[in-house]
Amino acid sequence: MIQVKKWRLVFVCLVTLCACLVLQAQDRTIVISGTVVTPDKVLNKGWVVIKHKKISAVSDTLPTEENAIWVDTNDIIFPGFIDLHNHPMYAMFEPWDAKQLFDNRYQWRSLDKYKQEISTPARNIQDDPQGYCDIVEFAEVQAITGGTTTFSGTFLLRSFGTTFPACLSRLAVRKLEIDSGFYAKHGHERVQNVLGVGRDLNDAAAAEVRRKVAAKELDLVLIHVAEGKRTDPESIKEFDLLKDRGFLAPTTAVIHGVAFDKNDFDKMRSTATAIVWSPQSNMILYNTTTDVVTAFREGVSIALAPDWAPSGAKNMLGEIQYAAKLNKSTLGGFFSNQQLFEMATSIPARIAHIDDKVGSIQPELFADMFLLHGDATHPFDTLVESKPQDVSLVVVNGVPIYGDATLMSKFNVTTEPVPFCGETKNLNLGVLPNGRLSDVQHRLGQKMEAYRLKLAKVDPCAQ
Repeated sequence: MIQVKKWRLVFVCLVTLCACLVLQAQDRTIVISGTVVTPDKVLNKGWVVIKHKKISAVSDTLPTEENAIWVDTNDIIFPGFIDLHNHPMYAMFEPWDAKQLFDNRYQWRSLDKYKQEISTPARNIQDDPQGYCDIVEFAEVQAITGGTTTFSGTFLLRSFGTTFPACLSRLAVRKLEIDSGFYAKHGHERVQNVLGVGRDLNDAAAAEVRRKVAAKELDLVLIHVAEGKRTDPESIKEFDLLKDRGFLAPTTAVIHGVAFDKNDFDKMRSTATAIVWSPQSNMILYNTTTDVVTAFREGVSIALAPDWAPSGAKNMLGEIQYAAKLNKSTLGGFFSNQQLFEMATSIPARIAHIDDKVGSIQPELFADMFLLHGDATHPFDTLVESKPQDVSLVVVNGVPIYGDATLMSKFNVTTEPVPFCGETKNLNLGVLPNGRLSDVQHRLGQKMEAYRLKLAKVDPCAQ
C-alpha cells in the first residue's frame, strides 16, 4: 500500500510539473516566422507574435521582442482547422467496410454488422471512465496531426452525471460543446450538436433546443438532416421537418443535406441557414454527396468537415485533400483550393459565431495555428497536395501541442516522441488528456481486441 501511494505521489508531481511548464510556455512571448496566411493576403516572409494565449501582432517586418521564444521557419503558417462535424468517440475505429451502399443513414445504423463492429464496442468502451478518456485523447491526437485545433461532437455520457472528467479540461483541441477554452468555466458553451432532425429528435428535445436559442443561450445548433440519396423519400422529407420544427434559422448549420435541391438551398439562403459538407463519408456510404455547387450558387455558407473515422477522413487535412480531388474529378474544378481552405477555417468560425476568437491569423484572436512544410509560393495548392508528415507544428491557445522535434525543442515543454510516416513527431505531454499516447494506445488496443477489432493507427502511413 505504501509503495502504491508513493507512485501515486510521483505521478501527481509529474502532472503538476507538466502543467507548470505549460503555463510557462503560455507566459513567454512566442515569435514564429514563415509564410503567413492572413485573411487579406499572404505574407511571403512574416512574423506572428503570440502573447498570453493570443496573437499580439502579425507583420512583414521583424518584431523587436525581448525574452521571447523565436521559431524561425520557411514553413507556411495557417490558422488551425475548425471541424464542425465529427464524432470523435469513434476515432479508434479503422475504416469500416459495409460491403454495400445505402439509401440513407438509417439503413446502415440498423445493420447487425454495424452494431457488432462499431456501435456496441464504442458504447461499451465509452461507458468506462478510463476508456472514455482514452478515446478522447486518441481522437484529439488524430485531429491535431492534421492541423485541427477546434472540433465538434464530444459528448458527456449520462452515466457521468454532473461530474466533469479531468481529461476534458486539458486543452489539446477545443471542444465546442464541452470545453472550448473561450470561457472562464466549462458549461458555458454556446454550441449544441443534435444527432438528427428525424428519428433521433423527439418533440420535447426539439422544444428545449428552441428554448435555448430563443433565450440566446446558443449561437449554433448543428443538426443532421437529409443524409441520404436525392431519390430517398425519408431523406427528402427531412427538409420540411427541419422547417416545421423551427430550425431553419441563422443559428442552424445543417449537417449533410445530401438530398437537398435548389429550392431547399434557396430557402436556406433566405434564412441564413448554413450547411456542413462531409464528402468522403457521403461517397463511401451513398456514392453521392451534397450538391455544394448549387448550394454555393444559391448563396449558402458551406463548411467542410470529415464526419467520423469509420467512413470519413481521419482529420481535416485528409478531408480537405479528399474534397480537392473530388472537386477536380466530379465538380469540374468549381472551387479553388483557397475556397476549400476557407471552408475549413474562416467559414466554420463565422457559422459558429466564434470568428472573433479563432479561424484566421490576425491580432486579438486566440493563437490557434499550424505550420506546414512545402512550396510557400502556392500555399493553398501546397495544402491540398501535402503529406501528413508535412505538418511541422500545431499551436492551440498559444501552447505548442504537436510538431517536429526540432521545433518542439524550442519550447520548455515535456514531450512524448511518436513515430509518424517515417519521422518522429513530438506531443506535448502537459496537455494530453489522459497521459502518454503509447499507454492510451495499449489500453484501447486491448479493449478493441475483446471485440476482435484492431485499434486504428494514428500514423496514417501505417494503415
